Amino acid sequence: GSFALFSVGVSLVLLAVIDAVIRKIKTTALVYPIHVFGANALLAFSVSTLIGPLMDIPLETNNAASSLRNSGFAFFKQLLGNPPLASFCYSLVVTGLIFLLMSWCYQRRWFLRL
Repeated sequence: GSFALFSVGVSLVLLAVIDAVIRKIKTTALVYPIHVFGANALLAFSVSTLIGPLMDIPLETNNAASSLRNSGFAFFKQLLGNPPLASFCYSLVVTGLIFLLMSWCYQRRWFLRL
């Protein structure tokens, strides 16, 4: 009850502050990712939902069954040594790939709308 109301209030205040800052500085480079994801939010959500099961399809690597998700996580874990940081970096890479797809669609004015 009250925590949900507090969370909504904090979110709205942050949204208002960010909106005011963006309108004040009038820069497009900083808000381009927001525009890209916001203009095609339904497609971004659909792609991220479809990618999940595809990332878990078993792959044969070095005689051991693995998935693309596990391989990516293992790569970042070996590189960084910290599992939470490896998971965060892996999620940033996947989000970046989705952003590239959304940006390509945005530049061609392809939008998924209901």
